Amino acid sequence: METQKEVSPALNFSKANIYTFFNGFGGPVWGAFAAYYGPLMVLLGYLGASAFYNGVVNALFWLGFLLPQIPAAYYSERLRYKKWYMGVIFMLAGFSMFVFGMILVITGGGNRRLMLGAFLICYAITTTISATATPLIFTLLTKIIPPPKLGSWLGIYFMMAAIGGLFGGGVVKKILETGYPVAFEILFIGTFAFAICMAIFVWFIKEPEGELAPRKENFGTYLRHLLAIIKGDRNLVRFFVGMWMVVGHYIVITFYMRYATTGGFGIDRAQAGLFVSMNLIGYILASLGPFAPILLPLGWLMKLSGNTLRIPTNVLSADWIADRFGPKYTLITFQIVAFAGVAIALFSRSLYPFCIVWIFAGFAQICNNIGYSTMTLQSCPIEDKSSYIGLVNTTVFPFVAVIPIVFGILIGRRILSFTGTFKISMVLPYSPSDLK
Repeated sequence: METQKEVSPALNFSKANIYTFFNGFGGPVWGAFAAYYGPLMVLLGYLGASAFYNGVVNALFWLGFLLPQIPAAYYSERLRYKKWYMGVIFMLAGFSMFVFGMILVITGGGNRRLMLGAFLICYAITTTISATATPLIFTLLTKIIPPPKLGSWLGIYFMMAAIGGLFGGGVVKKILETGYPVAFEILFIGTFAFAICMAIFVWFIKEPEGELAPRKENFGTYLRHLLAIIKGDRNLVRFFVGMWMVVGHYIVITFYMRYATTGGFGIDRAQAGLFVSMNLIGYILASLGPFAPILLPLGWLMKLSGNTLRIPTNVLSADWIADRFGPKYTLITFQIVAFAGVAIALFSRSLYPFCIVWIFAGFAQICNNIGYSTMTLQSCPIEDKSSYIGLVNTTVFPFVAVIPIVFGILIGRRILSFTGTFKISMVLPYSPSDLK
């Protein structure tokens, strides 16, 4: 049992930031070592897979994320403490990646068709196991984050993962230079090591005892309870429809890497690590604010000079927008930045413009993460937030999982080009203004 003595919220939250730093650096699914838009796309290239498999990996990422959400939320409602189960889930997800790394070690990766099948199976298992932790993670965060700081501290939480990924991306670049299969042996076995570190540090968190939600007689009753939530919350339905329309962003990040490394621009596959880092710089800028590199030093100088005028350093950050104007406007910012990133990609012809593309993609992604996470948590009307989180995560991403496969087929059959795909993504509608 957990001791119930008083704990500093900031100190306790810092322990969560340690585990999420390791997750960003090399954790299963979300870390730089296993980023589906980076090194995994490079692996597909080495295995001779067509663009169709870019869509398949994207689908495995999102289907693995959304399908376990409701069952995981149902069972998590019965848990007063979430962290112990989170740690076990992290290690099991990492172990599946470890298995594929060991397959490469044992076989030498010679039969590339077989390696492709083994990778897809292991990755599907990893994403599915990892996703069962999501309702637990956000419920734990709401237990240890003071409500007035929810938006800003979630921004810090995502930023720490991005900082870990920024360092991890540099390491990935060096590892990828060793080529196939050695690079992927290191990456996937390393992912398991980071998963173990994540489990250890999440277990250090002092988690308050949780209140159990009213227990449902069985899973069927629980599903009817979720349907009742949807029927009774019109704004939630508008939120679902709005989130369905952001599929364009998820289409383009599925193909950015393949386009950059096969478009005749002289960009080497090893640059995937650099692109991961650039993507996570976008995460950091969205968390701190795009003007933070200027405003932070200026604030320090003014403080040293004795000036009491306080300069906000996080202006236009995702959490600043969410706390000041509401999460709806963070989602609007997400769509604007994502649109701009695609426009830059269409004109990019060398490495450095593509770095800017990835910064924009990262900035947009963190705006989406904070916007929809904050909106979900703030509008949750029920006792245990796990159910609401599981319901939202299951419902908002179905198109994200399926549509990129369709575009991968069209690209593979030369019916559609990469640039044509990017242009289509720019005109997909999105109406967050309908949200209250």
